[in-house]
Amino acid sequence: MLFSWEKLAGIFTFSYFRYLGWWFAITPIAISIISAFKENNYLNIQSISLPFSWEILWFSSFFYVLGYVVFLFSCPNFIKKYKNLQNYEKLMFPKDHILEEWIYFIKKFRTLEQFSSNVGIRPLLKRKMVLVPEGTRIGTGSLLQIIDEKCLKQTPILESYYEAAGIYLDSDEYRYIFCTFEVAKYREFSEETAFKKYYVYLSEVYEKINIKIKIIISILLWVSFFFFLIILAQNIYHALIYIYSDFREHFLIKRW
Repeated sequence: MLFSWEKLAGIFTFSYFRYLGWWFAITPIAISIISAFKENNYLNIQSISLPFSWEILWFSSFFYVLGYVVFLFSCPNFIKKYKNLQNYEKLMFPKDHILEEWIYFIKKFRTLEQFSSNVGIRPLLKRKMVLVPEGTRIGTGSLLQIIDEKCLKQTPILESYYEAAGIYLDSDEYRYIFCTFEVAKYREFSEETAFKKYYVYLSEVYEKINIKIKIIISILLWVSFFFFLIILAQNIYHALIYIYSDFREHFLIKRW
């Protein structure tokens, strides 16, 4: 199963897993370094009796930490900063703050064609958002509202800004509006719902970034989880052995 950037942000920002992963990944390495300079080790892992393998635990932690490092360098800053809609709402930003994030994203593109053909924007324009010259009448029941892409190739984005609940893109001849379908079609709409949709749609756009790296991180996490399951199985096995031995010693032997 492929994890989304949003799900990965939740996994890697859960403090318990993060600190535990770093601790078990670094501790054996630190001990090895210490043992290279000390004749008598302060701690000898091999001498510690535990119901699981230290080596397997280290591999589980190592793959987790490796995935976390790759995540830090690859996850879009928008996802790392807000994580999800619920956390974004807890931060109590002004309701139109999400439009500033959209403006930041749009400024990466020089022309309307580059923006509208972006792998994350394209599906939005087919289902949820519109990009049309200001004043264009939105047809009833039609979500596909975009100018012919041939006309957009040489149309520069001179300036981008937002007003009310819409985002405006100025070019040489026209001012285009980029907004949700409801904002473009209806005079009365719920601003709260509209801004929530702006967040969800922008999150969808960022989910399309670095998909191959996201796959690699997901694989690393599943490998880490596999090793953790082995540790869990070892713990359960030794617990059952202990329970059986205790039961045999106190009940079966005494009975005979």
